[in-house]
Amino acid sequence: MASQSIGIGAAPVQAKDGAARRFYLRCAEFEEYPEESRTLYLPIETAAAAFG
Repeated sequence: MASQSIGIGAAPVQAKDGAARRFYLRCAEFEEYPEESRTLYLPIETAAAAFG
């Protein structure tokens, strides 16, 4: 898998506001870091599974 060969573990997103944050959390398996922030990450395995 490409993520292993080039070292990508997640796709980061900075939600512009609370509505965007809720959208990302509802529509995909994004994770918050730190909790209750607008910084979200989509694990590469999750993204790859969606396309595979």
